[in-house]
Amino acid sequence: MIGASRGRPRCAPGTSTRRRHPPEGRDPGWAGSQRARRGDAPLEPSLLAFASLFQIILINVVLSGDNALVIAMASRHLPPHQRKAAMLWGGAMAITLRLVLTLAVSFVMLVPGVRFLGALLLVGIACKLLQDEDQSAEHGCPMPTGLRTAVFRIAVADIVMSLDNVVAIAGVSDSNPVLLVVGLAISIVMILAFSQVIFELMARMRWIVYAGTGVLALTAAGMMLHDLETLGFALARPTLAESLPPWASWGFRGAVVGACLTSSRWWPKPAPAAEPA
Repeated sequence: MIGASRGRPRCAPGTSTRRRHPPEGRDPGWAGSQRARRGDAPLEPSLLAFASLFQIILINVVLSGDNALVIAMASRHLPPHQRKAAMLWGGAMAITLRLVLTLAVSFVMLVPGVRFLGALLLVGIACKLLQDEDQSAEHGCPMPTGLRTAVFRIAVADIVMSLDNVVAIAGVSDSNPVLLVVGLAISIVMILAFSQVIFELMARMRWIVYAGTGVLALTAAGMMLHDLETLGFALARPTLAESLPPWASWGFRGAVVGACLTSSRWWPKPAPAAEPA
């Protein structure tokens, strides 16, 4: 008897090691109710949706600090009555474009060259924003910027810098269009509010404009290097990007940032407007 009882697990008094089976006639939800009594019941769909929505907003806000910076820079030289309109229209276009890109992220992110082209657009926007700032300081007054131009810059820069964000957002939302629309709309509103704070700071501290240009240029350089890795895997030569030593990649980033910060010297300036006769 002693040897036979060694292999049996000891139980507390009043308990049994026999597996519980659903009694005959019970409904199929009997097992779920048993799990709920043990505390390991699955989350309700509404709680899962709320958690996913919170993650979308958090990811988008945390990863979009530079987006708020470019929104403030693009609308800096607009008249006050057009500044909010540019932010709203640019934000609306950014939501639409980011939603489309998030739904198509599985295809877009695998195409070699997409990030590189977006990085070139971002470099051009950064150089043009800094050129406008330098011309404003040279003439002693803000350079006029059209509403359409500001909206275009906001929308394009936002979607270009959000290529990495949409990967995380697509994974969290599981391509649920309702969660995408609500989450992106709330996060864009928060980013626009943050960009207004940055605008107020830039009015007092002009060096923030140069720091923002450097951030945009650094983001563009990182996108170019990332696309180099994608191109290497597409050509079945992953060593194409791995062969670059760290000093070369950081040197490339420094060169892109330096080119943007000195763009006022080599970027072609617009022809002065003809004075009316």
